[in-house]
Amino acid sequence: MTTPADYELTRTVMPERRLNPVTFQIRSCKRRVNASKFCAYDAQTAVARRQAERIITEGMLPPLGQKLVVGELEQILLDTSRGADTTEFVELLYGDIERLVESIHNRMELAASDLLVDGKFSLTGEKGLTLEADFGVPAANMPVAAKP
Repeated sequence: MTTPADYELTRTVMPERRLNPVTFQIRSCKRRVNASKFCAYDAQTAVARRQAERIITEGMLPPLGQKLVVGELEQILLDTSRGADTTEFVELLYGDIERLVESIHNRMELAASDLLVDGKFSLTGEKGLTLEADFGVPAANMPVAAKP
């Protein structure tokens, strides 16, 4: 049985962070360093320019989850069992909750693996949601297997 301890990507490589807001903000900075210019001895050296930018990317996090419906038959059986031991039914419900939480962890692990493939997280038509988050990972930083 898989447990959250088995999710290597979201446990060690990209640890999950629990956030209350539904928005995100990624801040980064980049600078450009120009090449120096040659000059003659005893001549003025060229004046360098500073080129730096601060980049702030903001967006909304998509909701993630699923649900299990308590059906009409289950409700009738629960209602008619008044006075009877309903421990088994309650245990089944709590087992459902555990599975639903585990399903969220499973999806986050899949998202982390998608990000590792090409530096992008992509959703295509998942519950009508299509989006791509490109984290701008340089191609030189992406590992390539020696043999496919």
